[in-house]
Amino acid sequence: MKAQTQHSKNQQQRFATRKWELRAAERILLVDGKPSSIGSRAFELLDALVSRRGRVVSKSELIDAAWPGRIVEENNLTVQIAALRKVIGADAIRTVPGIGYSLSAASNLDIDPAADNQLSSPEFLGRESDINALHERLRLAPLVTIVGTGGVGKTSLAREVLARHEPWSADRKFWIDLAPVRDTSQFVSSVAKGVGIELGGFSDPSEELLCGLEQVKGIVALDNCEHLLECTTVLIRKALGRAPGVRWLATSQEPLRVVAEEVYRLGPLEVPGSDVSLAQAMEFSAIALLCNRAAAADRHFVLDEASLPMAIELCRQLDGLPLAIEMAAKRVASLGLETVFTNLDKRLQLLVGPNGVPARHHSLQSTLDWSHDLLSDLEKRVFRNLEPFLDGFSIQVAIVALQDEHVETQAADAISEWRVLDALDSLANKSLIHRSAHRGNRLFLFESARDYARHRLEDAGEIDVARRRHCQAVAQWFDDAQTDADRMNDALWIDRYATERHNVRAALTWACIAREPDTVARLTTALASIDSFTHSQAEVLDCNVPLDVLAQAQVPLRARAHLELSWSHYTDGNREVGTDLAKKALEDFSNLGDDNGVYRALAILMRLYESRPGLGVVAQQTLTEFRSVDDRHLPLRSRLFCAIIAGLQYGASRSIESLRELERIATGAGFNALGGVCRAHITDELLIRRDFKGVAEAAQQYLASDLPQRAKTAILNNLTLALIRLGQVAQAYEPARSSLRISPKGAHVVIDAFALAAAMHGDHADAAILFGHGARVRQDRDNLPDPAEAAAISDTLSLLRTAMNEDRLGELVKMGAAMSSTEAIAIALPPT
Repeated sequence: MKAQTQHSKNQQQRFATRKWELRAAERILLVDGKPSSIGSRAFELLDALVSRRGRVVSKSELIDAAWPGRIVEENNLTVQIAALRKVIGADAIRTVPGIGYSLSAASNLDIDPAADNQLSSPEFLGRESDINALHERLRLAPLVTIVGTGGVGKTSLAREVLARHEPWSADRKFWIDLAPVRDTSQFVSSVAKGVGIELGGFSDPSEELLCGLEQVKGIVALDNCEHLLECTTVLIRKALGRAPGVRWLATSQEPLRVVAEEVYRLGPLEVPGSDVSLAQAMEFSAIALLCNRAAAADRHFVLDEASLPMAIELCRQLDGLPLAIEMAAKRVASLGLETVFTNLDKRLQLLVGPNGVPARHHSLQSTLDWSHDLLSDLEKRVFRNLEPFLDGFSIQVAIVALQDEHVETQAADAISEWRVLDALDSLANKSLIHRSAHRGNRLFLFESARDYARHRLEDAGEIDVARRRHCQAVAQWFDDAQTDADRMNDALWIDRYATERHNVRAALTWACIAREPDTVARLTTALASIDSFTHSQAEVLDCNVPLDVLAQAQVPLRARAHLELSWSHYTDGNREVGTDLAKKALEDFSNLGDDNGVYRALAILMRLYESRPGLGVVAQQTLTEFRSVDDRHLPLRSRLFCAIIAGLQYGASRSIESLRELERIATGAGFNALGGVCRAHITDELLIRRDFKGVAEAAQQYLASDLPQRAKTAILNNLTLALIRLGQVAQAYEPARSSLRISPKGAHVVIDAFALAAAMHGDHADAAILFGHGARVRQDRDNLPDPAEAAAISDTLSLLRTAMNEDRLGELVKMGAAMSSTEAIAIALPPT
């Protein structure tokens, strides 16, 4: 074992008459079998070049490797490279002008396969110049769109550009994959979620998103825009004028056609001509990629002079598209280059692409046709039935969707669980489905492969069947979600269930159209639970669940769906509707004798009553009923949820000490999101007690921890108000802007705080205008302000009535009520 480990760390290279071997672990360089003395800087540079063999290494990467943490002149690098060339050969290291260096193609001829197999496979070959060019364009232009055909590598390139882009830190870079967004109605909410902006308070979600973007300073990458071209263009065109702090990086198969757009057309990888040598051919990225991926799949693969013409023609017929070349390389490893070349050539001549397929897919269609024709009947069936899955899928859910029921009673070709597993494994090996780099049990199809699978489903007449089976499989996956929530911590539950958000939404959309009551109920509960569990925007409300269909579901399913949907309406929807749903859930749970359901329904009802004007007496009556429930046998999560979030918000029994105890219990149980909400409530209580310094101290501490977005927004708002109360208005701008960026729908809370600031500093006209805007929003939403907010509103009104007469105050309040949130924010906060 020791010898094998050592051998894997040795990397042998040959240059003309010289043979050299780098033993990184021993820090030894052997040239023609003899130790060669080089300095430590040169050794680190050579090690960096070897470990990144197959791509150009930028000068900055090499400087970081040899002089970590130090600022050195570029000529130091040049001197060390020259010294290395004297030792291992003048042609060993290739200079790429203006970019960096790489080991030459000759360096790859005599590599020990066992050693080479230990090297990590580089993600990019031949794209360094594109990366540098895009960095320069992003520095100058507010919008850069990477344009190219499907499979050319736009997404991978954009990810790399974003990762390496230096002007902004990681938390100011936002990646939004639009591929799972199948409906234009989902576009705004998807972008908002990707940038961390909560929607739900404005009648126009686009306006709400733009308000949030006004507070953003960073780079937003929108991937796969071509199917949402119009709404993407409209959003960016408006944002360029209103959100100057945002730079946009987009990928699309066609330009967005915005005036300020810098279009970067990404071409295929370079394919050499037919008259080049092997060494010269390896300098071309298409050949390098083919050989790299084939060798990674089969360590015995070696490209020689005899097979070079076939490799060149193969890459040419694949149009130099990275995705097509990678799929071909897998087949080269298993079938051999000659077989793959012959079969591909035949299919390219026969298959031009069926009518209705966009021209941009024709070349990739040929590759997919070829790959598909190599599949068994079972693999073809499994492949096409994976089409309904969005944003990847877990193996367990796929098995439920794909396997036949009652296999033992069916024909010999029925799909059992093990046959599904075998087919998935085979499809992954053949690069038609791909394994997630971060979660090994999660697979996904490229979007081009999904389009292809959809055509195959249509040809087979199986679209409706596939959609129904997907829908039922996703619903079934969530049958144990509530039970698991009672026994799992947040991280485990989210890992198991929240990752299926896109699949749940797609399934629920189909079920609502099909009007299948039980399935609608199960999936409504699933999506609403994900929203609630992650304390994020209530996406389930965007699905417009038909309540008449939901009412026909079996009572236990209906009760759970009504309850979860009622909480969604409390957080982001119509609280009157939420109240009606909670009452229906309470009735059903009571009839079922479900104590846990009754307990949660009463708590949510109490919170809904508390938050609506004129229902204080009903809230107190519900509180009495709630307290009569014996909760000792109920799950801990339910008891904590009701105590922390849903009820007893401002009861006499609530104290900072009790909240800290609840936080300790919640975090100790792994319910970190509930613990975060406790922290927000602690700052609420400190505000109510007028301990403004305490609020500032606690908020700074809590904001440094991991918090759900809702809790973070509440703490930012409390910090803003506390700083204003302390007379530190200038310091309050930063948390206020952070709150507006995360949750534009809560703008009225920030505006109310700065109405008080203006009144305290004698800017009475501005204060009255801002006061009027906040009052109108609260009235429109039928919401009562929280106690600390109510105190600030009351103090503002008192100061205004002292400073001006009622007529003048009424005029200004009316003026503010007519303003949009954007206009009111412009008065409340100075420009950035």
